[in-house]
Amino acid sequence: MTARSVGISSILVVCTGNICRSPLAEAVLRQQLPSCQVVSAGLDAPSGRPVHEAWLRQAEQCGLDLSVNRSQRFTPEMGLAADIVLCMEAAQCRRIIEQTRSLAGRVFLLSHWSDTQNIEDPILGTLETHSQTFAKVRRDAEAWADTLKEEVTW
Repeated sequence: MTARSVGISSILVVCTGNICRSPLAEAVLRQQLPSCQVVSAGLDAPSGRPVHEAWLRQAEQCGLDLSVNRSQRFTPEMGLAADIVLCMEAAQCRRIIEQTRSLAGRVFLLSHWSDTQNIEDPILGTLETHSQTFAKVRRDAEAWADTLKEEVTW
């Protein structure tokens, strides 16, 4: 059973600023689920900012090009257009559902399939923090892709 066969044809990935975590998850999901439309946004993102330099470099080493990504702010319309919305933090899930109640049941943590809860914002952290967070986001996005490629049991 594939993502498309269970009705998942569009995914929205959300973080805070849309310059680190969500662009990476978007790129991983796009690469692994080519039949899905994947976009990302930030709850507090100013429009038009490029991806953080540390994330550009790490993504490039993984064969992912984030250089064309520009930040955009989440809108309820974006959420409603997606089959599922993947957030980095539980507070982001709650905030989206509070803004758009009809999204309840379609909003999940990116870390849903892993042993961690929130994937914290690394923006004020060290390069080590950025590197660790990059690895978590990549792992959790790959877990979603693997799950959506297989039989999905919610």
